[in-house]
Amino acid sequence: AQVKRFLPKQLYKTLIPRSIRIGEAPSYGLTIFEHDPNGAGAKAYEKLAKEFLARRK
Repeated sequence: AQVKRFLPKQLYKTLIPRSIRIGEAPSYGLTIFEHDPNGAGAKAYEKLAKEFLARRK
């Protein structure tokens, strides 16, 4: 909450949900995109990557 108050412009809008599938992926030596490509976690990380790249332009 304090980060949001003091550094609002540095935060991304995309939130990564808690997900067992995200935690499982490294156990299998996979990325979340390989382990659960259509899951909420993969979609959130993709959205975050796009948001990150958009800020760099």
